[in-house]
Amino acid sequence: MLSKSCGVVVNGNHTDIVVNVHSNRIFIVISQYEKLGSIVTVCRDAAVQGFNNTTVYDTKVIFGKDEPEILSATRHFKL
Repeated sequence: MLSKSCGVVVNGNHTDIVVNVHSNRIFIVISQYEKLGSIVTVCRDAAVQGFNNTTVYDTKVIFGKDEPEILSATRHFKL
């Protein structure tokens, strides 16, 4: 398992970022409160439209608040 962590300042707030790479998954933690808030799974899939394959991401909250803003933010992590 590969693990990296760092701290950065985002809009004046200290933000911790941790990335753990496993053989079949990537676990990313981004926190400004030094704790986990919500855990969201993101699965990559392909949608076939005619002869074009389009990458689609399915997001699901498995822990924490199930809010549209959280799911929208996770869609920006195209892995």
